[in-house]
Amino acid sequence: MTMTCDVGSTIGEGMEYIWYKDNSPVHNGKSYTIQDAGTSDNGSYRCQTRSGEISDPVTLGVIDGWVILQTPLHVYEGDDINIRCHHYPGFPGGRTTFYKDNEVIRDWGDAEYNIKNVTRTTAGTYRCRKEVYDFSYEDEASVSVEEKDGWFRDLGSVISMKSTMFSWRILGNILVMWKLQIEE
Repeated sequence: MTMTCDVGSTIGEGMEYIWYKDNSPVHNGKSYTIQDAGTSDNGSYRCQTRSGEISDPVTLGVIDGWVILQTPLHVYEGDDINIRCHHYPGFPGGRTTFYKDNEVIRDWGDAEYNIKNVTRTTAGTYRCRKEVYDFSYEDEASVSVEEKDGWFRDLGSVISMKSTMFSWRILGNILVMWKLQIEE
């Protein structure tokens, strides 16, 4: 996984960057790559320029589990959203069940649940249960719905990624002047 810090600055090529994990410096450079992320990589990451500009923190949570529920971080009234139930890579995923506030909302369907034109009543705790071989695994996440306004709102998202060892979820808000690029 690679995180890249882009600053809206006129300095250009000569910009120097420092990456921090939990307020301790971990890397110098515009991009920071974590190979084979594990639970020891959990923490709050941010980058800073040598001139002092600093990004908002982004939280990396590595989950060593069979199932991860992917939900959007920012949901606004009127949005269309997708909720995805991922399972451990390399294994066949079977039956998937989605719940909202402990009520079944979809049984035996795809690993994705789509909601069109969300309203405030869409908010709640979502859970997915997936059968992998003879076992059931589940994960849950909360969805909040905010009133739509005129401000730029695409500040962050939940990104789920998979490797042969782990699944992980990245949560966070980035300042509008900063852009975090995640590459697998």
